[in-house]
Amino acid sequence: DWLPFVLALPALTPLIYRNAYDYYYPFILGPVAIMVALFHEKHRALALKTGKSLGASVLPIMLVVQCGLGLVHVWRNLPDDIAPQRTVLAAVHAVFPQPVPYIDGYGVVATYPRHGLFMSSWGMATYHKAGQPVFADLVARTQPPLLLADSVALYDAMMPDVSVAIPELILLPEDAAFLQANYLPHGGMLFVAGKRLNASATTFDIAVAGAYRLESAAPMVIDGQSVQDGDVVTLASGRHRLDATAAAQGATLRWADARPSPDDTIGILEFFAAGK
Repeated sequence: DWLPFVLALPALTPLIYRNAYDYYYPFILGPVAIMVALFHEKHRALALKTGKSLGASVLPIMLVVQCGLGLVHVWRNLPDDIAPQRTVLAAVHAVFPQPVPYIDGYGVVATYPRHGLFMSSWGMATYHKAGQPVFADLVARTQPPLLLADSVALYDAMMPDVSVAIPELILLPEDAAFLQANYLPHGGMLFVAGKRLNASATTFDIAVAGAYRLESAAPMVIDGQSVQDGDVVTLASGRHRLDATAAAQGATLRWADARPSPDDTIGILEFFAAGK
């Protein structure tokens, strides 16, 4: 007797979960389908028992109509509307074939360990209410070499030509500056751990410890070691010494294990357009 009540409880989730997007409906239709079956069986048996043939015939008609509506829905959704999202996931697996820790807004790479806040409107409201930068400490603890800018906040922070006019949806300036300083574009929405080197500087900081490949037009000396374009150097987290010539201006250190990104990577606009 309590089963329908228990199955109805998930229908109350919109009261506390305001981001009820398309993916909410596969979740809710499971218990709803069982409730419909229980309702149909109960009233069919009651109609047959009381001899009310009208009630017994109306229920099958309702069932047929519902199946018809379901078929129409399936037909309307036959086109593959999530190809851009599949493309992004394929790019992640091409760049990092083995799981690595990563930062993103929504946890879209299910088999890789994700770190960071969930960047829904509710999550961003909580983040701004706290008013404290989080990414410097988070990266120091979890060491993620991959950043996937799949949220408005991350894309705004990582793309210099993108500006979001809603302050509640963007990162605090300290967090945005930290991510910009420690991750390099690697194709579309993918960014990898890296550092832009200033040839006039004598030191630089590394946030994610590991092996980095130098991309430079001229050799330079890092921590007393001579390094040239294409060489891999292993760097610990923290500050490092740099000696470079003016010809090395614009040099970068890029995460060495990051493979080339596929040519068909996409940006956030296509990604969200696919998700509607």
